[in-house]
Amino acid sequence: MDKDKIDILVPVYNGQRYLRGCVESILRQTFQDFQLILIDDGSTDESGQICDEYADKNQNVTVVHKKNGGVSDARNRGLEESTSPYITFVDSDDYIDSDYLEVLYQAAQKHDADLVISCHKTAAEGKDMGCQKNGDGQVADSRLISKSEAYGQMLDGRQMITSVWGKLYRRELLEPVCYPVGEIYEDMKVIGQIIESSHRIAYTPYAGYYYVQRPDSITHEAGSPKHMALLENERQLKELIKDRYPQLEKTANRHYLWSCFFLLSMMTESPHCQKECQILKGEILKEWKFLLFGKQIPLVQRLGTVCLALGVPFYRFIWRLCRPFLKK
Repeated sequence: MDKDKIDILVPVYNGQRYLRGCVESILRQTFQDFQLILIDDGSTDESGQICDEYADKNQNVTVVHKKNGGVSDARNRGLEESTSPYITFVDSDDYIDSDYLEVLYQAAQKHDADLVISCHKTAAEGKDMGCQKNGDGQVADSRLISKSEAYGQMLDGRQMITSVWGKLYRRELLEPVCYPVGEIYEDMKVIGQIIESSHRIAYTPYAGYYYVQRPDSITHEAGSPKHMALLENERQLKELIKDRYPQLEKTANRHYLWSCFFLLSMMTESPHCQKECQILKGEILKEWKFLLFGKQIPLVQRLGTVCLALGVPFYRFIWRLCRPFLKK
């Protein structure tokens, strides 16, 4: 029997509520030359049993049970188990279209790509958007892009993002990668290393990955200083781009400041994050001229800069007033 062409790595932790939907979307792929590796990260619910159930019924499903170490540790363990030429990641609460692997694999073959980057759709928890076949036309739209273009598109956030999912990797690209254990926003930590190591990058506008937003996810957890990991990861990425792709410096700066405002909006309500709020205030106000007079700065950030100059308490007061309207 020939070696599988793609390994699909799915970290699992207490995901019994949505795990079946994720796995079923993978098993119904039109491209069947894959191995699904479920990494049970010490789940305390029924997730481990669900993983075993699928492994018992499907030869192309493997389960690894391990002590809880977080999503990065689970991904690293999955990489250790992987043997196929290509690797992709799917989060256990997300799902993919039936032709997802086919489209990404054909793009990789067409361009001899080390990395294939696709788009995604966002779905709210409990809302089934359905899995559809997108058609062969999407493959023809795939094209090679430069590293500079990959960074530019990701930082603009219009088509591609820095998340580990939504991409197909040649396994050699990930061999030196170690996802930082215990951190959140770990994707941002390694995306620069991955892009810089890629010799050929393909992009497709195909959006066959469904990212499900859940209010109880780690990245939606408010009032925790651990979210400041995003700021350091963004700073490192900004410095890399400034050094190697100076034409993207303003784009990287806009993305960095967007992250500052994003973190401030989460932390401003927490009495435990006042120190972090002051750090974020300092980072934002250092760039007040850029924010007030620069191009492509959202109006809400211009107004936020003015409010923040009057102090974090005033910013918090205005944020509370405006937040209901911003969510609409």
